[in-house]
Amino acid sequence: MALHLAASAVWLLSSGCSFLAPTPKNVTLEGRLADFPTVGLPLRAPAEILFDDHQLPFIVAHDDEDAPLLLGMVQAHLRLGQMELLRHAARGRLAELLGPFLADVDEGLRLLDMDRAVPEMERRLPPETREWVVRFVEGINVYKAKSRRLAPEAAMYGVEDKPWSVADVLAVGRLAAADVNWLYFMSLLPLREEPGFPDLWRRLLQAGPAGMQGLNTGPGRIPGFSARTGSNAFAVSGRLSASGAPVLACDTHVGLTLPNLWLAAAVESPSFHAAGLCLPGLPVILVGRNDHGAWGGSNMLALSSALYDVSGVPESISLRNETIQVRWWRDRKVSLPQSPYGPVVSEAPSLRDKQLGRLALKWRGHEPSDELSAFLALNRAKDWKEFRAVLQGYAVSGQNLLYAGTDGDIGRVMAWERVPAAGSAALEMVADPSEAAGWAVRERAEELPAIHNPSSEMMVTANDVPVSFDPPASLFGYPEDRLERIKELILASEPLTAAKAEAIQQDALQPSALRLAKAFAARAGALPDELAPAAQGMVRELENWDGRYAVNSTGAAALEQTAYHLIVTGYTKRYGDKLAAYLLSCPAVYELLTEDVGTFDPAMCNKALVLASEDNTKYKTWGQMHKLALSHPLARAPIIGSIYQFGRRPWPGGMNTIQKSAHTISPGVHEVRYGANARMVADLGESVLRICLLGGQDGFLGSPNFMDQLALWSSGRYLELPLQSSKARELFRHVVALTPAP
Repeated sequence: MALHLAASAVWLLSSGCSFLAPTPKNVTLEGRLADFPTVGLPLRAPAEILFDDHQLPFIVAHDDEDAPLLLGMVQAHLRLGQMELLRHAARGRLAELLGPFLADVDEGLRLLDMDRAVPEMERRLPPETREWVVRFVEGINVYKAKSRRLAPEAAMYGVEDKPWSVADVLAVGRLAAADVNWLYFMSLLPLREEPGFPDLWRRLLQAGPAGMQGLNTGPGRIPGFSARTGSNAFAVSGRLSASGAPVLACDTHVGLTLPNLWLAAAVESPSFHAAGLCLPGLPVILVGRNDHGAWGGSNMLALSSALYDVSGVPESISLRNETIQVRWWRDRKVSLPQSPYGPVVSEAPSLRDKQLGRLALKWRGHEPSDELSAFLALNRAKDWKEFRAVLQGYAVSGQNLLYAGTDGDIGRVMAWERVPAAGSAALEMVADPSEAAGWAVRERAEELPAIHNPSSEMMVTANDVPVSFDPPASLFGYPEDRLERIKELILASEPLTAAKAEAIQQDALQPSALRLAKAFAARAGALPDELAPAAQGMVRELENWDGRYAVNSTGAAALEQTAYHLIVTGYTKRYGDKLAAYLLSCPAVYELLTEDVGTFDPAMCNKALVLASEDNTKYKTWGQMHKLALSHPLARAPIIGSIYQFGRRPWPGGMNTIQKSAHTISPGVHEVRYGANARMVADLGESVLRICLLGGQDGFLGSPNFMDQLALWSSGRYLELPLQSSKARELFRHVVALTPAP
């Protein structure tokens, strides 16, 4: 790999290639809108796109067939570079764009074979969905062909003449549906032989979904995309709201990159009308509302995969030979081992040296399903009954979806196809292949329990599983901090307004951390030996802390520094170095420490407090330690990467706060690269959505809208995305008129 990187550097320096082009110059908003093709378009009727000063678009199509085409054009206008990364990642073709340093990533992605089901999914698409996707793809390709200036990355990647297809859209959908549990499995598997693992595994299972590592630090493995997903969502009935109508709010948690993983858009045509957040490359509104209701949710971290040990059946392994095309280097030929139970993922480049045995991955996503049709129907749903019914074809990945209707209904469904055998296998972590026969038993989304108009008048989801299953639906997740805190704040905010819902999304108090701080302080007070003066200062900080991870909080810094040294000393002694390191990123560690701090040796507690106090002399506040690091995916490229890094800034929030900004527990400076990245609030009594993205709407480097929402996010302000074109004409002053080809 070092040789590959050196060769790439030599090639780049000697060839004058596009990767060494100057940083894109700043462009004006007017210049960006002038890039949008306006004439000779394959429209059925004249159309308009209304933009505000932040480039939030309101698409006005006068023919239903034009709505998806214009949505495709808008997405290509705002996020073409990002879309190209996503479609190449979905097919394991990143090295075609970025060179040999991603060839290993491509091999791993090819081995996962995430797009295996795409040909059959395309064949099965219902006519209405197919027509919608075909027009969406046509819009992307029309924009690429007709725009006077594409995103700078498009030229760098060399994709101007590579058209999109329906299969590309379906592959991006499969990438978005990747099972987050893979990351948890792969972090735990190398630890199974550690002496302390059986005891820790038992305790983590007892803790339930809260017991597993968040895997929420560091840059995503795939540039521009993170399969790690979180999110909060809540809905209240009109009886708890100031407007008398339901309120629904959702904030999503993914890897923090620029551009944002989400873009905001509104679409209006004769029979389609929805507004909200899209994932670039997919032709649907995933979080948003229409004239009748709003929807949002959180990832259930539901088990849709299982690992099987196929070491004993070597005769069943076959090889799939493929060639990875590598930019600026020779192509790589790879042999990808397959088994009847799925790809042999232990042969991925990142896992080969971990001595895991021969492990095959069975994933529901390797079989056809139809999430696009489900979301298209959901975008049109007129009431709770329709909302629940449209999810019948949905399988992966498992989502808690909340609904709030203008008729006053609120509800919650599980969008997921349950495979009980996956839960059984997860309890063992690695199962025997004979148990794979259990995959024949399935429960479709419409068969799973739903909640409609609960007596509490509210519903909250934060990566939880709403009902108990046997075997379990999920093992990996987070403590109930966010659930507990959101419910508390809703009741304290009654009657709830949109502004109060926005404030809830920005809350940075973590109940489990506050309980731990009090337990630390109580333990210190009970120590038989006198505390060192420095340790006494730390105890006072813990006693006085209010539990908030605010930038200026001294208590949050003291808590994390003390926790770090207690984990490193106490859990290294109990579980060993590797498991203690694992617990530094485990959301359940706050509860584990609260249980265990009373059993730690007094001298060790005193030493931990003294060491923490030494760190505290250098880093007194949470903001001095906790830094948001924003960068473009090209920041990981050799030579040019530093151009695409946008600095570090103090950031609020913690591992389990509503304003999530996840991190590894550390005594000093650390970076946040995962957490809350998009916010939406819908008061069904209003005719607008309230939206804010961490970063900006436009992925075009040099655009005034590339990072313009960062200041809004930091100050807790939101933008208004109108629901009706009449309202959009009042608020959005930029009009792009579009005319059909003769």
